[in-house]
Amino acid sequence: MLHYVRATLLSPSAPTDWINMSLTTHSWEEYKALAVVNGVPAIIYATTGTVQGYKVKYAYGTKTEPDDATDWVVTDATADSSASENYQPSQLLIDDPYPRFTFWSSESEQLCFAAATVDPPATPADWLITPLTETTCSGKHGAPLWWQDRPLVAHAGAADSQLICTVGTVEQPLLLTDWEHHLADTESIDIGMLSAQRLSGGLGVAYRNTSGTGAVIYAWFEGDLPAEPGGWCVVEVATEVGPDGGQALALTADGRPAIVYGDTDDDLISVAIMDPLV
Repeated sequence: MLHYVRATLLSPSAPTDWINMSLTTHSWEEYKALAVVNGVPAIIYATTGTVQGYKVKYAYGTKTEPDDATDWVVTDATADSSASENYQPSQLLIDDPYPRFTFWSSESEQLCFAAATVDPPATPADWLITPLTETTCSGKHGAPLWWQDRPLVAHAGAADSQLICTVGTVEQPLLLTDWEHHLADTESIDIGMLSAQRLSGGLGVAYRNTSGTGAVIYAWFEGDLPAEPGGWCVVEVATEVGPDGGQALALTADGRPAIVYGDTDDDLISVAIMDPLV
């Protein structure tokens, strides 16, 4: 069951300072991402199982601060696909007034870029979907953002052992040939759960290396998008986080990267913030 929870205070300190509303009655939703689109909250998520089928759904609030499920509209972003094992939608990319996201389809074995064509989108026909990887060289765990007025997607490579930045050669890619690919990291193993942010002078990506006990990795560059991995700085942020540690990248008020990750060994949530001297 998918829930939306919002605070009623700027500094909530107890469960009573939150409003918790269930948006669905389904038994299973995953790969959730939340953002604000045109002043209202919006969520993309995947449904699985025989009841809902396999699809990506887009839900949005009808007002700035929803109070319950009646303040939400839930729509289909992709059609049913009983043949697909799973869809994995990514974080939402906002291009007011139209949301965009990437998703992995195991049916086509491609990473795809979805852009809404109306506001708000109501049916799968309201989304323009373009593949951005070949079926023989596909990637998962996409994290989209804007780079010099073009969409850029950080994603794992075909064997999940490479970090790749795929950037559109035009503002609205329509074909597979409208994307170009740049390697960023070729030494990680089984990359998962990417999160990307624009920096003041470049780009930062946080992801998980799930080899062994797992590690949280942060890669970034300043200036132009590097054509080769040597143009990236890649550091290990935390170790022994477990294969399901996960992470989310954000920026502090002074622009430093902050990574939230789960430590499965002791069931703690930790925050890593880059030292200002780095």
